[in-house]
Amino acid sequence: MSLKSGYCFLVHVALLWATAANSYGQNDSIRQLLKTHTTQDTVYINLLTEYAFSFDDRNYDSTLYHANVALSLSQELNYSKGKAAAFWLKGLSYYYLDKIDSAKINLEQALPLARESKAAREEGRIYNTLANVARYRGNQSEALNFYFKSLRIKQQIGDQLGAAITLNNIANVYSEEKDWKRALPYYQQSLAIRKKLNREKSAIMLLSTLGENHLQLGRLDSARYYLFRSLGFARQTDDPWGYVHAYYGLINYYQATQKIDSALLFTNLGILEAKKANSLDREVLYQIKKGELLNLARQFSKALALTDSAKYLAAQLKRQDYLVRTEKNRSEALAGLNRFEEAYSSYRQFKVLSDCTQTKAYKESLRARELEYDLARQKLQAEADRLTFQQQERERMVTLFIVAAVAFTVSILAILFYRNMKFRSRVNQQLEQKQILIETQNKEIQTQNEELQLQQEEITSINEKLEQDVFKRTQELHETIRLLTEQNAGLEQFSYIISHNLRAPLARITGINGLMKLAQQKPDELKQLMALMEQTTVQFEEVIRDLSHIISLKKGIDFSREKITIRPFLDALLKLLEPEIIQTKATVTVQVDPTAEVYLIRSFLHSIFLNLIQNAIKYRSQQRILHLSISAYEDQGGMHLSVSDNGMGILLNDNNSKRMFSLYTRFHPSIEGRGFGLYLVKTQVELMGGTITVTSKPNEGSTFTVSFPHKR
Repeated sequence: MSLKSGYCFLVHVALLWATAANSYGQNDSIRQLLKTHTTQDTVYINLLTEYAFSFDDRNYDSTLYHANVALSLSQELNYSKGKAAAFWLKGLSYYYLDKIDSAKINLEQALPLARESKAAREEGRIYNTLANVARYRGNQSEALNFYFKSLRIKQQIGDQLGAAITLNNIANVYSEEKDWKRALPYYQQSLAIRKKLNREKSAIMLLSTLGENHLQLGRLDSARYYLFRSLGFARQTDDPWGYVHAYYGLINYYQATQKIDSALLFTNLGILEAKKANSLDREVLYQIKKGELLNLARQFSKALALTDSAKYLAAQLKRQDYLVRTEKNRSEALAGLNRFEEAYSSYRQFKVLSDCTQTKAYKESLRARELEYDLARQKLQAEADRLTFQQQERERMVTLFIVAAVAFTVSILAILFYRNMKFRSRVNQQLEQKQILIETQNKEIQTQNEELQLQQEEITSINEKLEQDVFKRTQELHETIRLLTEQNAGLEQFSYIISHNLRAPLARITGINGLMKLAQQKPDELKQLMALMEQTTVQFEEVIRDLSHIISLKKGIDFSREKITIRPFLDALLKLLEPEIIQTKATVTVQVDPTAEVYLIRSFLHSIFLNLIQNAIKYRSQQRILHLSISAYEDQGGMHLSVSDNGMGILLNDNNSKRMFSLYTRFHPSIEGRGFGLYLVKTQVELMGGTITVTSKPNEGSTFTVSFPHKR
């Protein structure tokens, strides 16, 4: 057995021994172990705190017990990281034991110790628990502040699962404030991290909460998807708590869709699972919900009986929020039974309880302030006791010195006794002066330390702001350079196109004009030259019109973005092209989420899809029926729209890829066209901040993909 594995085995044996022993015996055993393994003392403390954390969510008394042991050892060794972890575990335990004041005291002691020892993981955990305390007291803004600090630390140290949990907590705060839109992206980020870590099965509560969030936003299909996915994972794990969360979300879904019978079925299932989980709290919550649904189903007698039972249990649990809801249900049931006097009395009780609930946050805030004052007073009292003890020690030493001096001077002459008395007086004066000087210096040092701390905080804040400003300006500068580079390249290409495409018609016109002078005496030749002149003039006019259209696009005149739902937009466009589709016997497949949206210029998007679909029809293969596929999907990079066909296709070598979207470039001369459509499509896509790519194989087909970033 290796040294490391042998030590770990010894640690686990000691932990099991300590768990079975009493408090005094346990500390004595651990001290004995530390004497034997002095080089591993901090390792032992770290393992002990992790062992204490292993009781989390199961036995908080055990967590608290082992945290106290770890704290005692850390204080003996002056091990800051161990003290930080131990204070955090104590705060966590007190929080779950509903001792909020004790929780906050321990967490506030843990935070500076974690910073001092640079224990980033512990600091992130402390901020997360402080946020839970603030959230418990109804201080949502303070809770969000702590959660975001915890998230930043966890992201810095690469704790992805911890970051997912904190993102979930942030979303829950916004949901409690009924800010559903703000909560949604944080739920989605948390779920994405869990999927990446293959931990989606542990996100049953997150999936059900995400479903309820979509339900509040009116997105019933998405809500149903997430809620049934949560139920599926609950069935896989067969965890009663998983069923409890999934069933409650489905009850709200069926209530929103007015399927009361289905909602009642899931309330009965939820009550059964809450009993399996030994959770009286959740059982009462389901009973309250069932009473509400029975009122909606006009089964007032059953609703009243169930509500009275729930009210009795809620009073035992001391859950005032549950009592508020039971009184509301009871008032509605009594009114439905035409017992109006009792209904009015119950409604008045409901209003009284509601007012009490609203003042809870204010009371908790006052309690927090009083706790801060008590903590400060305790610190001042401790400092005063320390100074008193030091003064007593000094006086005791001086007294001993005087007694010794007196005992010595008894054996000498009276004159020496007089000198010794004067010496003692002088020494006392010096000691008093030194004591005053020391107290003054201590006060000055304390004041300087406070000023330095304030200055350090100001410098840190200024540095963070400067870093953010520099990063933002650098990004803007890079973006500006990129845009200018692209615009310069576009201007060079455009000037070349103007020079090239205007030169050819002008040369032909000049040549025809010379021939017409020579053929003035030949009417037949003159007539042919006139026709050729007219044809060349029309081509020249088309070139001028194309260039004018491109210039107007790039000037960006009268264009405004708007929110476009993709599926109805495509349906309208395909309806417009229906004659061409029917004529060519083409089949069209559209794979687009009905709720998918983009924020673009409608006329540009219409022109882009019109050109791509008409190109697919124009360059279809004569050997098979055209099959056209239109799809859309969204990822972190933005929205991606694709048009695929099984047409003629082209060979995409390096030269063709560069020329694909150039003006007046054509790859199938046998088919009528000017080579203007794809250049127009690329121009419109880039004006809206997007990109376009193409994949193609000869005689197999082509796929054009247009990508746009998220709404900015």
